[in-house]
Amino acid sequence: MYDPAHGYLQLPIPEFTYEGEPLRIDSSKQQFPAGIQSSYGMDFIQINLAGVIEGQPLIIELLADAEGQSEFNLQVFEIDRRQNRRELLPLVEQDYRSETKLPNKVEKQSSYTLSEKTNLLGLVITRVDSQEKKDCVGDYTIQLYQ
Repeated sequence: MYDPAHGYLQLPIPEFTYEGEPLRIDSSKQQFPAGIQSSYGMDFIQINLAGVIEGQPLIIELLADAEGQSEFNLQVFEIDRRQNRRELLPLVEQDYRSETKLPNKVEKQSSYTLSEKTNLLGLVITRVDSQEKKDCVGDYTIQLYQ
């Protein structure tokens, strides 16, 4: 987030490391309170890439509770830390699909082909429904695998 006047509180962003084995970030690994309780609220996650095989797609899934009313959107950025600056570069999806897999519903499944210089991803999860009174938990899960 660009905040030159430093007017906003800097919240801690949880960091996880993907080492080539499937990584699942569910409510047990999210900051308290887990999920996104309010409509149009956002969560941020940083993924350190230690085990990405260059040229093979990295699959990122956003799963929502099939019983819940909440809906989500996922944006994925490469975080470029070269030249002592932090820049977010949007990654282009190679493939996208959405389907239901009980007990969760897949809100979004995207595939990204990363270069060897990509070592840090930023995920932005946004709750995009107005059903916070019916679903005050906003439970979601992120899965990464190759």
